[in-house]
Amino acid sequence: MLLIPVIENCFKHGASKNIGDMVIDIDVKVSEDLLHFKVSNTIPEQSADSLIPIRSGGIGLSNLKKRLELGYKKEDYHLSIYEKDNMFNVILKLKV
Repeated sequence: MLLIPVIENCFKHGASKNIGDMVIDIDVKVSEDLLHFKVSNTIPEQSADSLIPIRSGGIGLSNLKKRLELGYKKEDYHLSIYEKDNMFNVILKLKV
């Protein structure tokens, strides 16, 4: 349930608002006692005639942060959210 909002956001805020080439990369692996989860998607380009706003105030990532804070000790996870090279990236390392 923690991972679903991140994947949904790729399609909701990336693919559905992007005209042209779109990349969604989802990588999940378990190594020893850690789940490594990385999701990246192309940041949509704003076209001059586009009526679709690029950013909207979604609650998916805020809910993810709250769920992690409520369900796990601070030292049992690391969440990183950033933009780089026209890609929106979410990386979660979670002790399992």
